[in-house]
Amino acid sequence: MMRRVVGVLQIFLVIFGVVFVGSGDCFSSDEILALRAFREAIIEDPSMVLSNWNFLNGDPCNWSGISCSQTHDHVISLNLSNLSLNGFLNPALGKLAYLQKLVLHKNNLLGIIPKEIGMLKNLMVLDLGMNRLSGPIPREIGNLVKITKINLQSNGLIGHLPLELGKLGNLVELRVDRNKLQGNVPGSSGPAFTSKQHGLYASRGSASGFCRSTQLKSVDLSYNFFVGKIPQCLAHLPGSSFQGNCFQDKNYKQRHASQCGASHPAGSHAANVGNQDPKEGSKQQRKSQPAWLLPVEIVTGILAAIILLCAVLAAVKKCKGKCHVRIPWKKVRNGNEQIYMYIESDMLKDVTKLSKQELEVACEDFSNIIGSSPDTLIYKGNLKDGSEVAVISLCAKEDLWTCYLEVYFQREVADLARLNHENTGKLFGYCRESNPFSRMLVFEYASNGTLYEYLHFGEGCQLSWRRRMNIIVGIARGLRYLHTELDPPFAMSELNSSAVYLTENFSPKLVDFEIWNSILARLEKKSGSSGSEAALCGFTESLETFRQDVHDNIYGFGVLLLEIISGRPTYCKNRGHLVDWAKEYLELPEVMSYLADPELRHFKHDDIKVICEVVNLCIHSDPSKRPSMQVLCPMLENLIETSITSDLSDSSFSFISKIYSLTMKLRSAMFIIFISGCLLPTQNIVVSLVGAVCSDRETKALLNFKQDLVDSSDFLSDWVSKDCCKWNGVVCNTKTENTSVVQLNVQGFGLDGMLNPSLVQLENLNYLDLSSNTFSETSLPSFLGSLRNLRYLNLSRSFDSVENIHWLSNLSSLQYLDMSYIDLENASSNWFHAVTMIPSLLELHLRYCNLYPNFPSISYSNLTSLKVLDLSYTGLNSTLPEWFYNLTSLEKLDIHYNSFRGTLSEAIGNLVNLTNLDISSNDFEGEIPATLGNLCNLQSLDLSDNYFKGEIYFLENLSSCTGSSLRSLSLNGNQFSGPLPDQLGSFKNLEYLSFMSNSFSGLIPSSLGELSSLKVLNGFFNKLNGSVPESFGHLSKLRILRLAFNALEGIISEAHFANLTSLQELELHSLVFKLKPDWIPPFQLQVANLQACQLGPQFPKWLQTQKKH
Repeated sequence: MMRRVVGVLQIFLVIFGVVFVGSGDCFSSDEILALRAFREAIIEDPSMVLSNWNFLNGDPCNWSGISCSQTHDHVISLNLSNLSLNGFLNPALGKLAYLQKLVLHKNNLLGIIPKEIGMLKNLMVLDLGMNRLSGPIPREIGNLVKITKINLQSNGLIGHLPLELGKLGNLVELRVDRNKLQGNVPGSSGPAFTSKQHGLYASRGSASGFCRSTQLKSVDLSYNFFVGKIPQCLAHLPGSSFQGNCFQDKNYKQRHASQCGASHPAGSHAANVGNQDPKEGSKQQRKSQPAWLLPVEIVTGILAAIILLCAVLAAVKKCKGKCHVRIPWKKVRNGNEQIYMYIESDMLKDVTKLSKQELEVACEDFSNIIGSSPDTLIYKGNLKDGSEVAVISLCAKEDLWTCYLEVYFQREVADLARLNHENTGKLFGYCRESNPFSRMLVFEYASNGTLYEYLHFGEGCQLSWRRRMNIIVGIARGLRYLHTELDPPFAMSELNSSAVYLTENFSPKLVDFEIWNSILARLEKKSGSSGSEAALCGFTESLETFRQDVHDNIYGFGVLLLEIISGRPTYCKNRGHLVDWAKEYLELPEVMSYLADPELRHFKHDDIKVICEVVNLCIHSDPSKRPSMQVLCPMLENLIETSITSDLSDSSFSFISKIYSLTMKLRSAMFIIFISGCLLPTQNIVVSLVGAVCSDRETKALLNFKQDLVDSSDFLSDWVSKDCCKWNGVVCNTKTENTSVVQLNVQGFGLDGMLNPSLVQLENLNYLDLSSNTFSETSLPSFLGSLRNLRYLNLSRSFDSVENIHWLSNLSSLQYLDMSYIDLENASSNWFHAVTMIPSLLELHLRYCNLYPNFPSISYSNLTSLKVLDLSYTGLNSTLPEWFYNLTSLEKLDIHYNSFRGTLSEAIGNLVNLTNLDISSNDFEGEIPATLGNLCNLQSLDLSDNYFKGEIYFLENLSSCTGSSLRSLSLNGNQFSGPLPDQLGSFKNLEYLSFMSNSFSGLIPSSLGELSSLKVLNGFFNKLNGSVPESFGHLSKLRILRLAFNALEGIISEAHFANLTSLQELELHSLVFKLKPDWIPPFQLQVANLQACQLGPQFPKWLQTQKKH
């Protein structure tokens, strides 16, 4: 009795403590701590979906992916599927005691399934499918008595199916297909067994394993390594549930005997080890307790209660004072802690060491995240001396940190600390602590981010030609310092635009963050061997060799030069590798100008010639013939123009530069006419180069416009003469008797300040581009609605938000409107009504506009002339309105990355003029209507990452179109099933074909070998069987071939590779390679993933010829 009283007292105090502490600002509940631990185990969140998980002040019920109980006091659902999250499952998830749904489907989660999942007694749905989990299925899952659905498909799970799964009486669906599970499937039935269509029924007294699960309706065990017989109680399931295994039953397609090896059924005794009834064990234990134990327990319980009460009182006192909120960094240890090797006293004695507490304060409790990668988190902070810093935190677990990695980290710190040049990142110091485990680097902060962001995220217009030339010269000087002025030399681990950081004045800084990729690669490779001194010596020696190998940097520098002048990524699926695309222009002076970024307003042809010459030297196929930076840097310093005159903004420039300026003005005007097409008919525009003088009224209006602006880049420096027609960004016409301004283009001038209403004086203005500036307006000025002759209006990336855009309806002649990256949330449905009042509109771009979640409920739209519609990344959440299907003039439709739901209407077939259709990353479902095959003009079709299902019959209609122009087809991440249609081989212009992560089955059609233009074929994670057709050997342009994680079998011969001269990535699974010993492939692979393939008794010589991987 006393024991019960003590127990009740303890429970009361614990509950009181949790409730009381949880109500303050200093502590969190168990569920908050569990969510924090889960968040800390996520290394990469590319979609930033977890960015609103605010542990300092937030309500978890408002966090992404979380649903709470009606009383808002417990988490009942955690749903973060299809987000590419990279990390581990933290055992603390077991503390979410009220959780009913745990859905983490289709991410990149690693490691094992923690046994603590079995503590979630209320869990009904567990979906961890399509990740990279490994290890066995924990037997504790058998404790999930309320579970109805378990999905663990497409991971790397090993071991046996736990017998405890048979205890799950409410289980309806179980999917463990596409893993590496083995052994017998637990389940046997007694004489009373019967099988019915809507469930499994057995005599529970004599049944075991799955035959005890009376509600089980759907089971998928395919593509594992199960052996023995299929339980009779599961025999009613479709054959696809068992195929791809090693079962004795040959009615279902099983693996080849060579893949099954010597697997034997697990003995029944082994399967039941440790399955003693816990209640029985508890009874036995209770009987064996000595008499003196009871008073000891009573005393212990009273002491624990007193301690807990003191803790509560201390918390009250602390919360009454000033509460310092800190992140409780949790330290996790296991029984096999590594012994670290500390050599700081010698190697790091001259490097500043900072404590984690200092950095925590500097980085605002590590809440100011400015970047991330799979291996690092990057924070912005301010040190006590006022220095702005970037803190790079290594995402590694303490129990995986070996002495190798400790040596590596300390060598890197010492190596980075010796860098001291204006074009290399300065290391302020480092942080290395054991409790909590921390490894951080602290660099000077570069306020403009990376060069990659400017080139490829819509900011390239802010990089004028002069800026790009200065960046190139700065990078060259930095590399010359690293390669030739340091002893030993220092090589960047990966030289690309992401490793180039830009300061406030766009000066480049080389910062080597990519080294952490190598660190974690070592982590995978070296774990478990930390006691080997010989390995340690070889490891540290390899570091020195790696840092002195500068040849790869020279090649990377050449590629980086192309990236800077062209604005193109180093690789894209449509054009392939940048170097391959550029080769046809590099050596021909008459076409070199095609390498220039289209967003550039002007460039110098002589500069391009110099850069092309340097690029050709850098990318020489023989590394020994690539010149050093000692040679290349002077070439760039002496031969390219980096002064402000290269931007033609000096009004006193010579006569030649004036002619060049006029040429650039003509080029700009012609480019505008070209891209506008029917938007601005050329017969209505006469560009004035000679003799055109604008009116005093318009000149004054433009000067007033300039007066309220901050022009830090001096792009408006020539706005001083009386004739505004000669000013930068201004175009006039001479059609009327009085010359007037018809175009104003200040795109990417970097202007700040306010927009002056004087622009309304430009009464004949029909083209206005204010994009990619930083105006101080908090909202769009309504006076723009007075420019009634506008046909082209681009406001993107220049304003923060809009509250009212009714004035748009006044622009009755508008044909092009771009308001991308402007927050329209406060405009509510007003944005839509304003836009639909412009029947002349041909192009509408509202990318990243945060639109009102639902479309206004209207049945008709005036936008029947619309040709281009971009509503991507807008947050729309509704079914696709019917009026969408009436936009029969549409040529390009992009609504990807929203939350559109429902099915596609057969009316989609009305949009017969579509050339580009992208509806990826939504929540569409159902089957694709066959009428989609009516869109004979399609060049690009992306249906990926939805919930579409069924067979893809629409391709049969589409393939019958005369001269089909389809170039790109993406079906990834759906639930498509059935065979791949043979008609795929009819799309002769197809360059990109991807259907990964579906349920396509059957044979691969040999007709795919007829796709002579195909460059990418991506089909892994399906149910394809049979062999790889030899016709693939005809695909001479194929660069990427990925067919791993299917049920393919058979032989790969030389015929499969006969003409694959362009192949760079090869991913196959469980196939037998039969190639001649002296065979030399016609390709050079960069990636080879041949998991579970039989390559021969010896390491094949043909793989040894691959030097680029």
